[in-house]
Amino acid sequence: SRRQRQMCIRDRVYTMKQVVTLLFRILCTVILAFSLLGAFALGYAAYATGSSHIYLHQLEQQQVAEKVRSNLETYYAAQEHSTAIPKEVYLDVLTTDWISTQMETLTEAGYAGFRGANTRPAQSDVDFSALESSITNYFETYADSISYPKDDTYTEKLNEAISAAESKIYKQLDVFQFETMEKSGLFEKVIKLHRLSIYGTVGAAVVSVACLCILLLLARRQRTYWMGCTLLAGGLMLAAPFGYLLGSQYFQRFSIKDPAIFSFFTGVMEHGSLVCMITGLIGAGMGLLGICIGIIKSRRNA
Repeated sequence: SRRQRQMCIRDRVYTMKQVVTLLFRILCTVILAFSLLGAFALGYAAYATGSSHIYLHQLEQQQVAEKVRSNLETYYAAQEHSTAIPKEVYLDVLTTDWISTQMETLTEAGYAGFRGANTRPAQSDVDFSALESSITNYFETYADSISYPKDDTYTEKLNEAISAAESKIYKQLDVFQFETMEKSGLFEKVIKLHRLSIYGTVGAAVVSVACLCILLLLARRQRTYWMGCTLLAGGLMLAAPFGYLLGSQYFQRFSIKDPAIFSFFTGVMEHGSLVCMITGLIGAGMGLLGICIGIIKSRRNA
Protein backbone atom coordinates (compact mmCIF):
# COMPACT_ATOMS: atom_id res chain seq x y z
CA SER A 1 0.00 0.00 0.00
CA ARG A 2 0.95 3.65 -0.27
CA ARG A 3 1.45 3.95 3.46
CA GLN A 4 3.79 0.97 3.57
CA ARG A 5 5.83 2.45 0.72
CA GLN A 6 6.18 5.75 2.59
CA MET A 7 7.30 3.92 5.72
CA CYS A 8 9.81 1.91 3.68
CA ILE A 9 11.21 5.09 2.14
CA ARG A 10 11.47 6.71 5.56
CA ASP A 11 13.32 3.69 6.90
CA ARG A 12 15.76 3.84 4.01
CA VAL A 13 16.33 7.57 4.48
CA TYR A 14 16.82 7.04 8.20
CA THR A 15 19.26 4.21 7.53
CA MET A 16 21.18 6.37 5.05
CA LYS A 17 21.39 9.15 7.63
CA GLN A 18 22.75 6.67 10.16
CA VAL A 19 25.37 5.43 7.67
CA VAL A 20 26.42 8.97 6.74
CA THR A 21 26.57 9.97 10.42
CA LEU A 22 28.64 6.87 11.20
CA LEU A 23 31.05 7.64 8.36
CA PHE A 24 31.42 11.23 9.57
CA ARG A 25 32.05 9.97 13.11
CA ILE A 26 34.77 7.64 11.85
CA LEU A 27 36.29 10.40 9.69
CA CYS A 28 36.29 12.87 12.59
CA THR A 29 37.76 10.23 14.88
CA VAL A 30 40.63 9.53 12.47
CA ILE A 31 41.33 13.22 11.84
CA LEU A 32 41.14 13.99 15.56
CA ALA A 33 43.53 11.14 16.38
CA PHE A 34 46.09 12.38 13.84
CA SER A 35 45.69 16.03 14.85
CA LEU A 36 46.17 15.19 18.53
CA LEU A 37 49.20 13.11 17.59
CA GLY A 38 50.53 15.99 15.50
CA ALA A 39 49.89 18.52 18.26
CA PHE A 40 51.83 16.40 20.75
CA ALA A 41 54.70 15.66 18.34
CA LEU A 42 55.07 19.29 17.23
CA GLY A 43 54.69 20.53 20.79
CA TYR A 44 57.44 18.20 21.98
CA ALA A 45 59.63 19.29 19.06
CA ALA A 46 59.10 22.93 20.00
CA TYR A 47 59.99 22.12 23.61
CA ALA A 48 63.03 20.02 22.65
CA THR A 49 64.43 22.75 20.38
CA GLY A 50 63.63 25.61 22.74
CA SER A 51 64.40 24.34 26.22
CA SER A 52 67.74 23.06 27.49
CA HIS A 53 66.20 21.23 30.45
CA ILE A 54 66.22 17.80 28.76
CA TYR A 55 69.85 18.10 27.75
CA LEU A 56 71.12 19.50 31.04
CA HIS A 57 69.42 16.57 32.77
CA GLN A 58 71.08 14.10 30.41
CA LEU A 59 74.51 15.69 30.93
CA GLU A 60 74.15 14.84 34.59
CA GLN A 61 72.32 11.54 34.13
CA GLN A 62 74.87 10.12 31.67
CA GLN A 63 77.85 11.47 33.66
CA VAL A 64 79.15 13.21 30.57
CA ALA A 65 81.52 15.46 32.56
CA GLU A 66 83.27 12.40 33.99
CA LYS A 67 83.66 10.92 30.51
CA VAL A 68 85.06 14.19 29.13
CA ARG A 69 87.49 14.36 32.05
CA SER A 70 88.60 10.78 31.31
CA ASN A 71 89.13 11.63 27.62
CA LEU A 72 91.27 14.66 28.50
CA GLU A 73 93.27 12.67 31.06
CA THR A 74 94.09 10.03 28.45
CA TYR A 75 94.98 12.69 25.87
CA TYR A 76 97.30 14.74 28.07
CA ALA A 77 98.95 11.63 29.49
CA ALA A 78 99.89 10.68 25.92
CA GLN A 79 100.91 14.26 25.03
CA GLU A 80 103.20 14.54 28.06
CA HIS A 81 105.97 12.63 26.25
CA SER A 82 105.93 14.83 23.15
CA THR A 83 105.32 18.27 24.71
CA ALA A 84 107.25 17.73 27.97
CA ILE A 85 104.39 19.49 29.77
CA PRO A 86 103.18 17.43 32.76
CA LYS A 87 99.54 16.39 32.47
CA GLU A 88 98.86 17.87 35.93
CA VAL A 89 99.33 21.36 34.47
CA TYR A 90 96.05 20.81 32.63
CA LEU A 91 94.24 18.25 34.75
CA ASP A 92 94.60 20.06 38.07
CA VAL A 93 92.26 22.79 36.80
CA LEU A 94 90.07 20.57 34.59
CA THR A 95 87.93 19.27 37.42
CA THR A 96 84.63 17.48 36.84
CA ASP A 97 82.71 20.39 38.38
CA TRP A 98 84.45 22.90 36.08
CA ILE A 99 83.75 20.75 33.01
CA SER A 100 80.09 20.34 34.01
CA THR A 101 79.67 24.09 34.55
CA GLN A 102 81.21 24.97 31.19
CA MET A 103 79.09 22.41 29.32
CA GLU A 104 75.97 23.85 30.94
CA THR A 105 77.06 27.35 29.87
CA LEU A 106 77.54 26.23 26.25
CA THR A 107 74.21 24.40 26.23
CA GLU A 108 72.34 27.43 27.59
CA ALA A 109 74.02 29.66 24.99
CA GLY A 110 73.09 27.24 22.21
CA TYR A 111 69.44 27.10 23.21
CA ALA A 112 69.25 30.85 23.56
CA GLY A 113 70.30 30.91 19.90
CA PHE A 114 67.68 28.31 18.97
CA ARG A 115 65.01 30.50 20.56
CA GLY A 116 66.04 33.41 18.35
CA ALA A 117 68.66 35.26 20.36
CA ASN A 118 71.40 36.83 18.27
CA THR A 119 74.08 34.71 19.94
CA ARG A 120 75.95 31.50 19.20
CA PRO A 121 77.96 29.22 21.48
CA ALA A 122 81.64 30.04 21.12
CA GLN A 123 84.99 29.23 22.67
CA SER A 124 84.89 32.65 24.32
CA ASP A 125 81.93 31.47 26.45
CA VAL A 126 84.22 29.08 28.31
CA ASP A 127 86.15 30.40 31.32
CA PHE A 128 89.73 29.35 30.60
CA SER A 129 91.32 31.79 33.08
CA ALA A 130 92.45 29.07 35.52
CA LEU A 131 93.90 26.98 32.69
CA GLU A 132 95.76 29.95 31.25
CA SER A 133 97.22 30.75 34.67
CA SER A 134 98.32 27.14 35.19
CA ILE A 135 100.09 26.93 31.82
CA THR A 136 101.67 30.37 32.26
CA ASN A 137 102.94 29.50 35.76
CA TYR A 138 104.48 26.28 34.46
CA PHE A 139 106.23 28.06 31.57
CA GLU A 140 107.55 30.80 33.87
CA THR A 141 108.82 28.32 36.47
CA TYR A 142 110.47 26.15 33.84
CA ALA A 143 112.04 29.14 32.08
CA ASP A 144 113.43 30.44 35.38
CA SER A 145 114.85 27.01 36.25
CA ILE A 146 116.94 26.87 33.06
CA SER A 147 117.51 30.63 32.82
CA TYR A 148 115.64 30.83 29.54
CA PRO A 149 115.00 34.41 28.36
CA LYS A 150 111.35 35.47 28.20
CA ASP A 151 111.64 36.85 24.69
CA ASP A 152 109.31 36.74 21.65
CA THR A 153 110.02 33.04 21.11
CA TYR A 154 109.02 32.28 24.70
CA THR A 155 105.81 34.30 24.35
CA GLU A 156 105.01 32.59 21.05
CA LYS A 157 105.46 29.11 22.52
CA LEU A 158 103.37 30.02 25.55
CA ASN A 159 100.53 31.37 23.41
CA GLU A 160 100.66 28.28 21.18
CA ALA A 161 100.37 25.98 24.19
CA ILE A 162 97.42 27.94 25.61
CA SER A 163 95.66 28.15 22.24
CA ALA A 164 96.11 24.42 21.53
CA ALA A 165 94.82 23.49 24.99
CA GLU A 166 91.77 25.75 24.76
CA SER A 167 90.89 24.44 21.29
CA LYS A 168 91.20 20.81 22.35
CA ILE A 169 89.20 21.26 25.55
CA TYR A 170 86.50 23.30 23.83
CA LYS A 171 85.91 20.50 21.32
CA GLN A 172 85.55 18.05 24.20
CA LEU A 173 83.13 20.35 26.02
CA ASP A 174 80.98 20.85 22.94
CA VAL A 175 79.24 17.47 23.18
CA PHE A 176 76.23 18.98 21.42
CA GLN A 177 78.45 19.77 18.43
CA PHE A 178 77.25 23.39 18.18
CA GLU A 179 80.39 24.34 16.25
CA THR A 180 79.74 21.66 13.62
CA MET A 181 76.07 22.65 13.42
CA GLU A 182 77.02 26.28 12.83
CA LYS A 183 79.52 25.44 10.08
CA SER A 184 77.13 23.07 8.28
CA GLY A 185 74.16 25.47 8.46
CA LEU A 186 72.22 23.08 10.69
CA PHE A 187 72.01 25.64 13.49
CA GLU A 188 69.83 27.95 11.36
CA LYS A 189 67.65 25.01 10.37
CA VAL A 190 67.01 24.17 14.04
CA ILE A 191 65.96 27.80 14.61
CA LYS A 192 63.45 27.51 11.76
CA LEU A 193 62.29 24.12 13.05
CA HIS A 194 61.63 25.63 16.47
CA ARG A 195 59.48 28.40 15.00
CA LEU A 196 57.61 26.08 12.64
CA SER A 197 56.97 23.63 15.48
CA ILE A 198 55.30 26.37 17.52
CA TYR A 199 53.07 27.41 14.60
CA GLY A 200 52.36 23.76 13.77
CA THR A 201 51.36 23.01 17.36
CA VAL A 202 48.87 25.88 17.34
CA GLY A 203 47.48 24.76 13.96
CA ALA A 204 47.13 21.13 15.05
CA ALA A 205 45.45 22.24 18.28
CA VAL A 206 42.90 24.32 16.33
CA VAL A 207 42.13 21.36 14.05
CA SER A 208 41.79 19.10 17.10
CA VAL A 209 39.32 21.45 18.78
CA ALA A 210 37.27 21.76 15.59
CA CYS A 211 37.14 17.97 15.08
CA LEU A 212 36.31 17.46 18.75
CA CYS A 213 33.35 19.84 18.54
CA ILE A 214 32.04 18.14 15.40
CA LEU A 215 32.47 14.69 16.92
CA LEU A 216 30.65 15.71 20.09
CA LEU A 217 27.75 16.99 17.99
CA LEU A 218 27.57 13.85 15.86
CA ALA A 219 27.92 11.42 18.77
CA ARG A 220 25.57 12.91 21.34
CA ARG A 221 24.75 9.63 23.08
CA GLN A 222 28.09 7.90 22.49
CA ARG A 223 30.60 10.66 23.18
CA THR A 224 32.59 8.63 25.68
CA TYR A 225 32.86 5.72 23.26
CA TRP A 226 34.06 7.79 20.29
CA MET A 227 36.48 9.83 22.39
CA GLY A 228 37.84 6.53 23.65
CA CYS A 229 38.33 5.35 20.07
CA THR A 230 40.23 8.54 19.29
CA LEU A 231 42.55 8.23 22.29
CA LEU A 232 43.13 4.52 21.72
CA ALA A 233 44.06 5.01 18.06
CA GLY A 234 46.26 8.04 18.72
CA GLY A 235 47.92 6.44 21.73
CA LEU A 236 48.80 3.23 19.88
CA MET A 237 50.15 5.17 16.88
CA LEU A 238 52.40 7.12 19.25
CA ALA A 239 53.50 4.29 21.53
CA ALA A 240 54.14 1.54 18.95
CA PRO A 241 57.07 3.05 16.96
CA PHE A 242 58.88 4.42 20.01
CA GLY A 243 58.30 1.17 21.88
CA TYR A 244 60.00 -0.63 18.99
CA LEU A 245 62.96 1.78 19.04
CA LEU A 246 63.47 1.25 22.75
CA GLY A 247 62.83 -2.49 22.68
CA SER A 248 65.29 -3.08 19.83
CA GLN A 249 67.89 -0.74 21.40
CA TYR A 250 68.04 1.05 18.08
CA PHE A 251 70.04 4.06 19.30
CA GLN A 252 72.71 1.83 20.83
CA ARG A 253 73.66 0.73 17.30
CA PHE A 254 74.95 4.16 16.32
CA SER A 255 78.72 4.23 15.79
CA ILE A 256 79.97 7.31 17.64
CA LYS A 257 83.59 6.94 18.73
CA ASP A 258 83.63 9.55 21.48
CA PRO A 259 82.08 7.91 24.58
CA ALA A 260 80.93 11.26 25.99
CA ILE A 261 79.08 12.24 22.82
CA PHE A 262 77.71 8.70 22.39
CA SER A 263 76.27 8.51 25.90
CA PHE A 264 74.83 12.02 25.61
CA PHE A 265 73.23 11.33 22.21
CA THR A 266 71.76 7.96 23.15
CA GLY A 267 70.56 9.33 26.50
CA VAL A 268 68.69 12.21 24.85
CA MET A 269 67.13 10.03 22.15
CA GLU A 270 66.08 7.27 24.55
CA HIS A 271 64.64 9.80 26.98
CA GLY A 272 62.54 11.37 24.22
CA SER A 273 61.40 7.97 23.01
CA LEU A 274 60.45 6.92 26.54
CA VAL A 275 58.39 10.11 27.05
CA CYS A 276 56.53 9.51 23.77
CA MET A 277 55.92 5.82 24.49
CA ILE A 278 54.61 6.45 28.01
CA THR A 279 52.38 9.28 26.78
CA GLY A 280 51.02 7.01 24.05
CA LEU A 281 50.35 4.17 26.48
CA ILE A 282 48.54 6.50 28.88
CA GLY A 283 46.43 7.82 26.00
CA ALA A 284 45.67 4.30 24.80
CA GLY A 285 44.75 3.20 28.32
CA MET A 286 42.39 6.14 28.76
CA GLY A 287 40.91 5.38 25.34
CA LEU A 288 40.30 1.74 26.20
CA LEU A 289 38.65 2.80 29.44
CA GLY A 290 36.46 5.26 27.53
CA ILE A 291 35.39 2.57 25.07
CA CYS A 292 34.44 0.21 27.92
CA ILE A 293 32.45 2.91 29.71
CA GLY A 294 30.73 3.84 26.43
CA ILE A 295 29.72 0.24 25.76
CA ILE A 296 28.38 -0.20 29.30
CA LYS A 297 26.36 3.01 29.02
CA SER A 298 24.88 2.02 25.66
CA ARG A 299 23.81 -1.39 27.02
CA ARG A 300 22.14 0.21 30.02
CA ASN A 301 20.25 2.64 27.78
CA ALA A 302 19.21 -0.11 25.35
